[in-house]
Amino acid sequence: MIISTIILSILFKLECSIPFIILFISLLNLVVAGYIYQFLPSVKIVPFVILRAIFRFFFDKFYRVEIHGLQNFINAGKRAVIVANHISYLDSALLTVYLPGKLIFAINTHVAQKFWVKPFLTVVKAYPIDTSNASATRSLIAEVKKNRKIVIFPEGRISITGSLMKIYEGPGMIADKSKAVILPIRIDGLQYTVFSKLENRPKTTIFPKVKITVLPPVRIRPLPELDFSERRKYISHKLYDIMTEMIFRSSDYNQTIFQSIIDASKRYGPNKLILQDVANNSLTYRQCLVRSFVLGRLLSKVISPGNYIGIMLPNSAAATVTLFACMAYNFIPTMINFTLGIKSIVSACRTVGINIICTSRLFIEKARLHELNYQLNKYFRIIYLEDLRENLNLSTKIAGWIAGFFPRASYNIINKNNDGNSRAVALFTAGTEQAPKAVVLSHNNLLANKNQVVAVTDLSTSDIAFNALPMFHTFGLSGTILMMLSGVRTFLYPSPLDYRAIPEMIYDVGATIMFSTSTFLNNYAKYAHPYDFYSLRRIFAGAEKLRPETRELWFKKHGIRIFEGYGATEASPVISANTPMHDKPDTVGRIMPGLKYKVLEVEGISDGGKLCLKGPNIMLGYILPSNPGVIVPPRVDGLGDRWYDTGDIVTIDDEGYITIKGRVRRFAKIAGEMVSLVVIEDIASAIDINSKNAAVYIEDECKGEQVILCTDSNIVTQDQFTKHVLTAGLSKLYIPKRIIHISEIPYFATGKADYVSVSTIVKDLLSAQTKKSEENSIK
Repeated sequence: MIISTIILSILFKLECSIPFIILFISLLNLVVAGYIYQFLPSVKIVPFVILRAIFRFFFDKFYRVEIHGLQNFINAGKRAVIVANHISYLDSALLTVYLPGKLIFAINTHVAQKFWVKPFLTVVKAYPIDTSNASATRSLIAEVKKNRKIVIFPEGRISITGSLMKIYEGPGMIADKSKAVILPIRIDGLQYTVFSKLENRPKTTIFPKVKITVLPPVRIRPLPELDFSERRKYISHKLYDIMTEMIFRSSDYNQTIFQSIIDASKRYGPNKLILQDVANNSLTYRQCLVRSFVLGRLLSKVISPGNYIGIMLPNSAAATVTLFACMAYNFIPTMINFTLGIKSIVSACRTVGINIICTSRLFIEKARLHELNYQLNKYFRIIYLEDLRENLNLSTKIAGWIAGFFPRASYNIINKNNDGNSRAVALFTAGTEQAPKAVVLSHNNLLANKNQVVAVTDLSTSDIAFNALPMFHTFGLSGTILMMLSGVRTFLYPSPLDYRAIPEMIYDVGATIMFSTSTFLNNYAKYAHPYDFYSLRRIFAGAEKLRPETRELWFKKHGIRIFEGYGATEASPVISANTPMHDKPDTVGRIMPGLKYKVLEVEGISDGGKLCLKGPNIMLGYILPSNPGVIVPPRVDGLGDRWYDTGDIVTIDDEGYITIKGRVRRFAKIAGEMVSLVVIEDIASAIDINSKNAAVYIEDECKGEQVILCTDSNIVTQDQFTKHVLTAGLSKLYIPKRIIHISEIPYFATGKADYVSVSTIVKDLLSAQTKKSEENSIK
């Protein structure tokens, strides 16, 4: 009695809520009851069925537990190894209560010795596992062979990141030896309770809703010719893939992005700071929602739901709010690449059917886009954010404020039919090979890709992301959405070209995550002080090949490892990525969970094939300039609908790592052989690591095609190139027909070479030279 009074006094002194005190006392009583229970005679007074019913009542009442896919548990049969993610101290109790039959638990020896665990071991059958003792593993194999189900947490510990940690191959080896299936089970919700070990817990919820998802059983089938070490390595990779696939498949992405923002606000707290920019704008989730409702209400006076609207803004809080305002009111935001010429922008806007473009007078002034803005006014109606702000009245402010405090109800009133498979955004391809076309992505596409990335990376609410990539680039757009939905504060910078200012800004902000391109990263590292990036723990590079010298510079000067990834606008955008757990240099990592792939043979190419993809993150389709306003779904002949042809030539090794050899269009056919233009560019870069190079091909009457290399370096000469090719043992076909020295290689703002412009330069130069030769011959 005295002890109870002291405990209650301490809890009240700590200002704990009444529900928390009730929960704490209830659990304390359960522990004490369990402790007493272990001293009872061997003949149990309280049957297991009754204990399970008591615990089930507790979980149902407080945690509103939902279990999905229970039929998969039955379909797994009697012999199964259950693998589950480990997020709290209640995981074992939860599975014991909600899964049929009596399960056998594998438990760490040191954990089994804890006083508060011992009472539960009298209720369930458990095998303490000592990693240094193989006999316990053999005992588990024997139990499974008796047609029993065992439960193992492959991570070996409770997660402190909220995502998957290191996966041990033990459960896979046990399933392999016992000829059992692997049954993956996802537990979600308990990571937000006081019973988790989550570092920097976003928002402790006393009674969160808990979901258990049982996925279909999987059988690991290693090839019989593999030796023990190869078999173990194969099983390890397969078990990791099963776990990441489990995390992705059990994640809900069938809703709109705006609904997901509302969910994130509830999960991480409406007052959490989530967005900052260089103009000192700082927004919480609630402020972001309020402003989105206000701006959306203003835009609804000039545009109807379901119509496309152009957005021409730099990376900023205003751009993000405009994006979400459009999504809240079902306008389709179309991100405009303002670095293109007027002709390309007008063509792109007409392709999707844009009549209105939203921009900012301040942005036009600072970016010196007066001429572009003047020309756009001839074709479209231009709306300025400053003008909308002047027209803002009190009733709209109040309506937005109310909607921000009741976002879900307000959003449901505005949008009666919230379809996750509807159009979310339109982006334009970079057009490195041909005229730009529109790529239409659905809400499901973007959310599925977000869940795929989260399944293989460790994002924390204590992280700060730095994003300088423009939002008209899918890497910049999806990166912002990913971080906001994951509770990661994001700092937006308007231009990736400020090579001296960005390192200083990263230092000031204390950013821990950054995503960029090889070109930009190389320049940041050159101009940065060695301590500028002290806080960065993850750097992801994409959009172009990561150059070895960039990787080496970052590691030597700043001690940071860059993780290279691979993506496409059509894939929303991430296709594969290296991660801290699975990283292989000179590859673009392993493919995302939930993606199917095929590598098709290409005539003339022996090393690799064309990569084709199918999955929930693959676009709704293209809108082509030849057929404005009509979405053409992706299709690959021989594979069927919803398959997307990346046009990239790749190889995939036995561990699943992808190496990009080039694009189908980035190969020249010379004398019947396929020659990679990417290899030619790499040779030029090896001659002069500071050079910028772009290889293109033109028609040749004798050999079919010939390669022309454009470079800004005088060191890259025909003699040097020939020497490098012969030294490397390559075919002489890799020696360009001509090397043209130009002052500057045309690049897009994303860091990709503009091959269309390069080809035009080459054709103009060759045409001028031909004309001059003809004139000289006449003379």
